[in-house]
Formats: sequence, C-alpha cells, structure tokens
Amino acid sequence: MAYHCGLSDVQTLGDWAKTHPDFAAAFAHARLASLVWWTKKGREGLHDEFKGRKFNDRQWQFMVRNLFPDEWRDEKHFAVQGILANLDIGALPPSVVARIASGTAPLAAMLEAATELAQLPAGEEPEPVQDAEVVAE
Repeated sequence: MAYHCGLSDVQTLGDWAKTHPDFAAAFAHARLASLVWWTKKGREGLHDEFKGRKFNDRQWQFMVRNLFPDEWRDEKHFAVQGILANLDIGALPPSVVARIASGTAPLAAMLEAATELAQLPAGEEPEPVQDAEVVAE
C-alpha cells in the first residue's frame, strides 16, 4: 500500500493512521480489502488448478501469516498469571532448573518451586542458586 501511495516507508502509513482518523478508517478498510483478496485466493486454491497453474499453498500460507499475523497464525500465546507471574527463576533450586531445562514436567517443577517460595516467611530470602550445569537428555 505504501508503494501505491508514493511512500518509501511502510511505517508512515501507521503514523498517518495514528494522527488522522479519516485516514485510519480508509487504511483499515484497505487492509480488510487485502485480507479478503488473499482469503479469496486461498479458497480458489482449494481447487486443483489456479488460473492454469498448480496452487502453491505453502507460499499462500507464508504470505497470509506474515501480512495478517493477527488473523492467520498457528502459534499459541500464553499469559502467566498468579503465583508463577512473580517467580524469580534465579531463586530456583538447581534440581528444578534441571527439570525445567530438560523438559521433564517444566510447569509442574515451576509450580512446586513457586509454592515453596510463596511459603517462605516474610523477609526470608531463598538460598541463592549456584551456577550449575544443566544437561537436557
């Protein structure tokens, strides 16, 4: 879109949208039109032929995931809340760090450590963790 507006910087479009409400509405509409176009091409690609050529689904996936990361993605996002939110990894015992690093029930290990740390009397500091070699098996 920036190219068709005569711009050399994509960020300028975002800056304009932040300061000009009318442009923000037009920009959102243009982005939606682009999303619809790409989605339509994906639906067309469900058929064996795509304008006489084989449809490249991998390329299509790459494009929509990068152009529209909020709408098209496979990754999951998790938020840490509660007792784990304030967990000081540096205060974990080496055995727990080893379990986390090895992938052996890392969440369970972190919960156990967080529970132990939460039960310390007020003002009492946990023993510092010495540098330990962690080897994942």
